[in-house]
Amino acid sequence: MTNKSKEVVSEFDIADRAAERAENSLAGMSATVRSGILAPEIVKLQRDVTDLVREAQAAVASWETAMVVSELMRSDHLYSEGLDHINTNTLFVVHRSLVNSAAIAAFRLTDHRRNEKDRLLSLCTVVADMMALDGDFKFGSEQWAGVLGHKPFIVAEATRENLERIARLQRSVPVRWPSSEHVNTDLSRLRLASKSLRDGYLAHYIPADLEELPTYSDVGDLVMLVLSLAVDLSMLLKGSEIDFDGYRDWARNNAKRFWRATLEGPKREWIEHQKRRVEKT
Repeated sequence: MTNKSKEVVSEFDIADRAAERAENSLAGMSATVRSGILAPEIVKLQRDVTDLVREAQAAVASWETAMVVSELMRSDHLYSEGLDHINTNTLFVVHRSLVNSAAIAAFRLTDHRRNEKDRLLSLCTVVADMMALDGDFKFGSEQWAGVLGHKPFIVAEATRENLERIARLQRSVPVRWPSSEHVNTDLSRLRLASKSLRDGYLAHYIPADLEELPTYSDVGDLVMLVLSLAVDLSMLLKGSEIDFDGYRDWARNNAKRFWRATLEGPKREWIEHQKRRVEKT
């Protein structure tokens, strides 16, 4: 009994010390940091992050919708028979448009500003704006974790995670392309691998050789990486918990329901058509 009591007291001591440290940090923070959540530049930055996440989620939804229909078509040959029966290739037009839409969105969301007046919303612009404000608001500090509303006993852990996010964002996202410091990053590699797809949709079409075309894996990895980095920004600047895998699963399940409902009609028509043929013979 005595040993158990000591263990409980020890755990509370640890929690109390963490809470005291966090409260002292918050009490001693600068007025700039303390009011950071209300500062106009922070409000704008958080709004940009919200929009960035929404655009990245839309790209993931487009990608998952395209991939799901490919999987369904492979899983049941009667879907293909049904579409052939009604003599339409619209599905393939839609599929290609979804893939292209996701890829172009991923490129747009990882482009840099052309000039100071450029209002482009992208990972590059938001990370650049964040780092420009970091000197005042110290996004990797315990003070900032407190501003975001993290409980005192998890401020230290939240701060460590925020520092990791800052390091990953700086390591992955340049202010401008090309960047010698970011040549070997996943973002740089996937953008380069998928470049020919983007070039095909510029105002001045740039044709690509077959070996230059990206694989589905390249495009899909780029789209997912963009959302992953946008989620890091949201957690860092807003404290918003966004379930990356949960959103992807949600998008896939929505797509499955839609495509099954869409493809089952032509499939049933094909089956009925075959039955009538048999009955006639």
